[in-house]
Amino acid sequence: KVLEKELHGLLKILQEKGVVPEGLSVASEFHVYRSLRRGATARATNMQLSQVVIDTNNRWRSMQTSRGKKNLPMSQLYLDIRVALPAHLAFSAAM
Repeated sequence: KVLEKELHGLLKILQEKGVVPEGLSVASEFHVYRSLRRGATARATNMQLSQVVIDTNNRWRSMQTSRGKKNLPMSQLYLDIRVALPAHLAFSAAM
């Protein structure tokens, strides 16, 4: 919550200076956790990490979005986190 308030405060200052569009609701559009996750995924893509590594790191997001495992690709559906640990570590190590 503290970081969220800090982020929103800084973005509102930028909004007053015209950097962030005036009609944009900073509080509803920007969240620390989502922004950090998006940033990490974008950086991993820019660093040309393999899509497998990126997808493995974002697997929980797919499960949240689909409200269960049924919509996941087979490679993710039967993924054992212990076996996929090197892919998770590759994502973190690259950052």
